[in-house]
Amino acid sequence: MRERDLDLDQMELPRWYDDNTLTMLVINPTAVFLYWELSLGRAKTLPGRLLVLNLYELPPDAGYESEKNQPVQRVALPPLTNDWYFYDLKPAHRYRAEMGWEEDGRFYSLIKSNIVALPPVSPSPVAPQIRRQTETVLPAQKTAVNNRIDAGKPLQATAREVIDSMSFYMGINQENRPERK
Repeated sequence: MRERDLDLDQMELPRWYDDNTLTMLVINPTAVFLYWELSLGRAKTLPGRLLVLNLYELPPDAGYESEKNQPVQRVALPPLTNDWYFYDLKPAHRYRAEMGWEEDGRFYSLIKSNIVALPPVSPSPVAPQIRRQTETVLPAQKTAVNNRIDAGKPLQATAREVIDSMSFYMGINQENRPERK
């Protein structure tokens, strides 16, 4: 092994990326998980402020998001927290989280999460009808197939015919094809 390969194997991922992110992940039909990171610059603007995490239920229309949504859950975050779970949510609904602080009865937003759509609790009650397409064999074709089987041809010869016909349809030249044994 080269020395450079050893260095890459011993490298560790950083614990901190100095980025402002708030990411929400679906856990199950009634729960989400959030994790976040605030950059050093953003964190310096927050001394003495208690961070608040609001969870909003969004309208079902994927293209519409109102600024007047009321939080369905709100939590004052303990110091040094960087993740949170929200439980008892409505299945098959859309959610977004927002982190910020409250001052004089007003909420000041720091960062918003991605929007997630929770799955339904169970599969749809109306399952799509799956149609199985069956091959229609005419009586004349049945006779031809039966005659081939009854003719006593070895199965290997029949398989060779199938491979040869496939080669023709795939554009493989019979003369240039290596023989298989």
